Amino acid sequence: MTKAAAYGARLAFGDVTKTANPITASTNLLTVTAHGYTATQPVMLKSGLTGSAGLIAKKVYYVKTVLTNTFELALTSGGATIDITTDGTGFVTALTDIAQVSSLSGPNLQAETIDVTTHDSPSAIREFVSGLIDPGEFTVGLVFDPNVATHIALYNDLVARTGQLSFALHFPTLLAVSWGFEGQITGFGPIEAQPDGAVTTTVTIKISGAPNVT
Repeated sequence: MTKAAAYGARLAFGDVTKTANPITASTNLLTVTAHGYTATQPVMLKSGLTGSAGLIAKKVYYVKTVLTNTFELALTSGGATIDITTDGTGFVTALTDIAQVSSLSGPNLQAETIDVTTHDSPSAIREFVSGLIDPGEFTVGLVFDPNVATHIALYNDLVARTGQLSFALHFPTLLAVSWGFEGQITGFGPIEAQPDGAVTTTVTIKISGAPNVT
């Protein structure tokens, strides 16, 4: 069992999605026209991945063997190429760390319950069965700077109502785990500026679907 301090945790996000077609098993290459990615850049495959056995949606990968229109993927920066065993198609989003994060909270999954109590429930005690699971929200505290590109991008995604952004929660290095999820920006603010403190704000993300915790 590994115990780690929270310092060093990061949240990355991406709001530009590109089509990978085809994803070719024989060469382990993803074809994305003029993708602009660089070696070791983290990316995530979005929900809707078809075929492409060996790859998992909402999992963080790293770009390698970059050509103008193709690239391979690795599980770690500079690591071995993922072996793709069937052809397919998918959607790829490049991830960028959000700067100046002061706190991270979430996801907070909650299972709903359905009341199935009847007149003959034993001992007159209510009975329940499991209902749907709400993936909840993720909140990000920022030391806010309107000149920081990732801060303004999050604000713009809220205003534009950009749907299904990709996010990756990177746990501290000692734990060596990342969780991927998709969601929408539903809150930005308030911006706080106290005389004896930093300028801060909070970003709220509504998670959509199950996070990938593998």
